Amino acid sequence: MGFTSTMSRIGSMAAPAVLILDEVLPALPSIVYGGAAVIAGVFALFLPETLNVPLPETVDDVEEKWSKKPHIQKQIEKESVALQDMKEGGAECEDGKTSGLNAL
Repeated sequence: MGFTSTMSRIGSMAAPAVLILDEVLPALPSIVYGGAAVIAGVFALFLPETLNVPLPETVDDVEEKWSKKPHIQKQIEKESVALQDMKEGGAECEDGKTSGLNAL
């Protein structure tokens, strides 16, 4: 919200200055305003697609999403190694019984 307000204020201050460019070249104000719209459109092409993608609702959701990716990958690797060890050696529980994963 603050960025949008700042940009609108800058635009309202720059508008009279752009109209003064009419003295240099009559088409220059139209070129400046049209060029700004084209540049904004090109930048919009680089925005990510959000169709059918669940979006985060809070800042905590965003932080959680970006901080968990490496953590989840490490956890998946650790669990796959543990499952491989169980599959190869047959895991035993604390009381000496087999855990039931021997069927793997």
